[in-house]
Amino acid sequence: MEDSNIEISFELSVCLHLDKEAVFLLKINERDVEIKTNDVIYENTRFGRAQNTEIYSDTDSGFRYTKITISFKDTNPKIPLDNLILAYKDLILESVNKFIDAYRFITGRVAISNIASISDLFGLSCFRRNAKGGGTGMITINFGGVGIAGKQVAMGQFKTDLDIKDNEKMQNLLKTGGIPLEDLFIMDAKRHLQIGHKIQALISAVIATEIVVRSKNNWFVRFLYKGKLLEFNLIKELKYKLPKESLSIIIGGIKERNRVIHDGKRDLTIDISKYIKETEKAINKLRTPVII
Repeated sequence: MEDSNIEISFELSVCLHLDKEAVFLLKINERDVEIKTNDVIYENTRFGRAQNTEIYSDTDSGFRYTKITISFKDTNPKIPLDNLILAYKDLILESVNKFIDAYRFITGRVAISNIASISDLFGLSCFRRNAKGGGTGMITINFGGVGIAGKQVAMGQFKTDLDIKDNEKMQNLLKTGGIPLEDLFIMDAKRHLQIGHKIQALISAVIATEIVVRSKNNWFVRFLYKGKLLEFNLIKELKYKLPKESLSIIIGGIKERNRVIHDGKRDLTIDISKYIKETEKAINKLRTPVII
């Protein structure tokens, strides 16, 4: 039987400004997946009519978007075309989210959201293509939406497309083990802060710190410091690597997180932006190998 590929396409709510010839290769659960990107321009949208203009935002665009096409080998041709999206739902979501995480990590556009559900995708279509590229069928589902409905938004000129080196960095990242878990939580912290979710930003940043520290103390130290083991380890590891002021900010953020989690405190007294910045510095110091 002639091999065929499944091709799933949809539009993100933002424009990624990637090189138009870029093809990204991933491996998801031992399955080879290919991702291609392309820009889509709507000159007439709910925001009006415009040319060479888009919404200036990290989370939504108004006139230009990136179309994602995910391709992988059709290993079960007996699945009906109209069932393919549901059958491969997990593969689609894991592929696009791994791709988005790599993009956020390389570009610093941390406010871009991951895709939580297939129903969040706009212009979702599915092809089953034969070896010669001919489509054996197609369905289109208009889930989701585009732009920021009902909000005041700022307009701006198209951003310059990213350099080809950024594409290469993304591909290298996708080929390896991916982004360290602590960096994912730091990006989440920055994204939460940008959209005004300060408590979530604080919690994500502390989790990132906990992941890196990974306490390896004996039972006596764990018993002695109990709820303050994280602070103890940070002081032990960083007292000669960071200024006292920086370490104080980090410890203060952890204490604030504890008051949120254990005491239900909602009014934060620390500068979350400064705390995330110092936490990121601390994590880099903790990951730096000691040279003897």
